[in-house]
Amino acid sequence: MKRALVMAVLLAALGVLLVGGTSTATAGPTATITFQFDDRLCQLTIRSSKGISNFSVNGRVTELTDETTTLVLSVQPGDVITVKAGTTTATFTVPLDAPCGVRNGDH
Repeated sequence: MKRALVMAVLLAALGVLLVGGTSTATAGPTATITFQFDDRLCQLTIRSSKGISNFSVNGRVTELTDETTTLVLSVQPGDVITVKAGTTTATFTVPLDAPCGVRNGDH
């Protein structure tokens, strides 16, 4: 009887460990990608919850081989930036009227 109780407790503990390990090890393929545009510096900061596999600026693709999750790019008004991370693709277009580099008093 005592042996059966010990075995039941051990099997239950093992089951909890297996379920817990499986759920934490499994991550979905989608990513959250955010863009932050600084129109004074004409810089676009891109952050992703997963490694960025590639990005393009106006159709010119750059492949990344590491697990980069943050990029800072110099951009110009009208540039179209597309980012892929996991199975997620997101696009940002720099506003045509962005006052890139213009400071008060500049003409």
